[in-house]
Amino acid sequence: MKNLRSAMPFLALTLILLLAAAAHAKFDPSFVWSTLETPHFLIHYHQGGEEIAKRAAVIAEDVHSRLIPRIKWEPQEKTRIVLVDAMDEANGYTSPIPYNQIVLFLTNPRRSGVRPHCL
Repeated sequence: MKNLRSAMPFLALTLILLLAAAAHAKFDPSFVWSTLETPHFLIHYHQGGEEIAKRAAVIAEDVHSRLIPRIKWEPQEKTRIVLVDAMDEANGYTSPIPYNQIVLFLTNPRRSGVRPHCL
């Protein structure tokens, strides 16, 4: 039991590093990434995403300025927003590990409520 307790920090660190590496390898390796920096965010986007990154920057800073006084807490580091246009469906996730991050999978809105695979 004592050996297991002494190994826990190592196992936890290994798990965190493996999860971070897996998250990093999710995107197409042919993407060329750029970063748009604002006072509170680092917005990462790949080729073709500059305009939406600029729009996301305005929205993120606006929401940040309105939420900070209400929740009375502010992240110590800049939050990373990753914009990826490589999926058929819009989705995303957030994680505070290993740093504050929001990943958004972008897609064009559909003109009707019917999904093509349902036709």
